[in-house]
Parts: sequence; structure tokens; C-alpha cells
Amino acid sequence: MASPEVHHLFHRPIADHSFSADRQTLAVARDNAVDLYQKSEGKFVLNDELKGHDKTVTGVDVAPSSGRIVTCSQDRNAYVWEASPTGWKPTLVLLRINRAATFVRWSPSEAKFAVGSGARVIAVCYFEEENDWWVSKQLKKPIRSTVTTVAWHPNSVLLAAGSTDAHARVFSSFIKGVDQRPEGSVWGERLPFNTVCGEYLNNSAGWIHGCAFSPSGNALAFAAHDSSITIVYPSGPDQPPKAVVSLDTQLLPFLSLIWSGESEIVAAGFDCEAYRLRGNEEGWQITGSVENKGRPGLGEMREESALNMFRQMDLKGKTQNDTQLKTTHQNTIATIRPYQESNGIISKFSSSGLGFTTLPTEKPNSVPPLTSNQNAPEDNANPLDDPSLKELHFLLLETEVMEGKLVCGHCGHEYRIKEGIANFLLPSHLGEFPAGFCYPTDNSMGKRYCGRM
Repeated sequence: MASPEVHHLFHRPIADHSFSADRQTLAVARDNAVDLYQKSEGKFVLNDELKGHDKTVTGVDVAPSSGRIVTCSQDRNAYVWEASPTGWKPTLVLLRINRAATFVRWSPSEAKFAVGSGARVIAVCYFEEENDWWVSKQLKKPIRSTVTTVAWHPNSVLLAAGSTDAHARVFSSFIKGVDQRPEGSVWGERLPFNTVCGEYLNNSAGWIHGCAFSPSGNALAFAAHDSSITIVYPSGPDQPPKAVVSLDTQLLPFLSLIWSGESEIVAAGFDCEAYRLRGNEEGWQITGSVENKGRPGLGEMREESALNMFRQMDLKGKTQNDTQLKTTHQNTIATIRPYQESNGIISKFSSSGLGFTTLPTEKPNSVPPLTSNQNAPEDNANPLDDPSLKELHFLLLETEVMEGKLVCGHCGHEYRIKEGIANFLLPSHLGEFPAGFCYPTDNSMGKRYCGRM
């Protein structure tokens, strides 16, 4: 895989993002506003800011054809933004909910959009030409908890939703006068509004984080908080599905997923990287990470045991200190979106996360702040006052204690041990230390300077 194109926009979590059809405009949810970036010379430059919400924006979506932008927020409102000669004009949408809006997506026809909420309802919104405003109809039953995600079927009528009641459901959102009656499918034929076409539960009844229809619309995948992904293949109206494949993984939970073809899914979440899954009705499996994690400096294996690491520090006077993850994202991936696709096959996708990537910088002659110990004797000399230790760096480490106590050989201080874990302050390299510098006298550890002041 080619190296990903990385854009560091700001030092804030990104709840959601969306690209315009030409991929030249990027809308990013940041706090209670939406930033619009324009691509210029390969970089995204801040071009405009959409302000109207007074609480955190939880979702944003750009309509591919019309270019209209829909946003939703914890303030229980949604806005549709349309470009005008004087800027972006917002139109308030009547959601009629009394809890936060959590997620929003345009339908493929762009005649409607759906908003999930904490009010146990989904607001399906459409434009009334007669009154010149956006109104909503609500999908209520049988939702029993917060709606965390929604996904549209290619026919713009069926709507999948996942919620914290551990169910993934498929509803009909047919609105007379707005939608054309869809052709019959494996999900049903007669589809009045709020018809439940399918209701599914994963093995562990975990919260549903993300869901998506396959390009044909004949399969549904959803990710749950038990680190599983479930793929459902319906057989027909009022019939049990012909296959329900639940893939349990040893990874952290996935938050977002997309179909990159009828037999491939890309999912990402708390593991900070995207994974590729392949399969069919017979079964699914994870084929590996999308990323090539051969970043320079990762060739040497780190010591898994903290005791071995201390031993290496004593023998060699150094240890490898890699504070970066091996992945491009350095924090949870909240959203992945298709970026480049053709005939339902996605060749590129975009991702946004809850953190930002920073390169480690070394500051000579500086020491990270240490937390002082109020119980330390006042006559203890502060080792950091010694000029020979000006360039000494300290690491806060968590170390397993096999047996016995760790006691400072200078002041007799016993380290607090809780459930077999003790916290240490250790120098990153050994050198000439002044008198009064504390160290534990545990025989299995040897002399380990603790840095306690």
C-alpha cells in the first residue's frame, strides 16, 4: 500500500468529517463549529467556518450533487447550509427531539437526511416546498436507547441504525411525495414508514458503533463494542436471514466501517488503525491491517518485561524509548469515509480521529516536571540540584513486583504496591549520582536509583 496522505488540521478531536464530490473541500466538525478547508497545492487551508450550534457538533455530511452541508449537534438541532454569494446560509431543521443529536447522513437521493439522537428516535428530514422549510418524521419503535449510527440503503428508502440497546435494525423511511416507491428486495416489498425490515443482535449484546449496507444493498454489516463485526444476509420478506456471520476479534472495538466491495469491509476504531476483512455468506476473516507499519526506528524489538528493561538500563546505560504508536493515527479513529470509488469498489478512503499526531522533539538541558513527595524527609538532598545531572531525563514507569517489597536504601521509603504493580521514577541512564539519591535495595533488582526527592 502507498503511504497515506496525512493532514494535521488542528489539535482537537475530530468527531466527523466529509469531503465534497470533487474532493477539494473538506468539512470537519470541531467543537461547536464546522471548519471548511480548501485544497491548495496539496494542502488543506482553512477557508471558512460554519457557526450556529452552541454545543459540540457530532455529525457533518456534504451532499455530493448539491453541495449542501448538513450538521447536527448536542444542542438538539440540525442545520442545512447552502452556499450563496454572501457565504453559507444556514436553515434550522425542526428535529423535535429532547436529547442530543448524535449522527447525521444524507440519503443517496439527497432528498432526505437522517439524524440519530439520544431521545431513542431517528429524525428523517425532508424539505417541504409549500412552507419552504425542513421538517422531520420520526422513527421510534422499537428503539429503546440512544441511536449511535445510521446508514442508507442505495434505494434511499431503507435505513439501517445501530443503538446502545445492542440492536441493529433496518427501517423503511418511505415518505409519500418525496420518495419513489422502491422495487422489491430481500428486505421487503411494501414498505410504509417505520416498517421494521430486520432486527439483529450480536452474540454479546454490545453497543452498536457503526453499520453499513453492501454496495448492492443485499447485506448489512455492523460493529459492536464487544470487538465483533456481524454481517447479515437476508433471504426475503418475513423470512429468517439465510446467513448471519459474526466475526469475533481479539482487537479493540471498531467504531466505523465501510464496504470496499461486495466481499470486503474496512473497519477502524480504538486500535488506531484500519483493518481489512474479507468473506462471504460462508464466513469472514480479518486479512490484516491496511497500513504498512514499517516506520523507521521500529526494527528493534522492545523488552516486554519491565524487569528486563531495568536490567538493560543497568548493563548498557540506555534503553529504547519509542513513545509513538506504529500507526499513522496516534489515537482512536472515529470515522472512515469513502474517498475514491467506482461501481461500488472503493480504492481510497479517508479517516479522522480523536487525537492528533505530533513528532517527538528533544529539548536539551530540560527535565520533565516531577511530582514531589510530601512524606519525604526534609534533609534529603534534591538530586536535580546537582549540576552533573542537568541533562538527566526521568521516565515514569509501571513495573511488576514479583515478590517482596521495594525499599529505598537511603531513606527506608517503601514503595506503594497495589495489585502487584509499583510506580517508579528511574533515570534513563546511569552516571555519577550525589549522596542522598534514593534507590531500592531489592536484591532481585540490584541497585536501582529511584529519583525520589
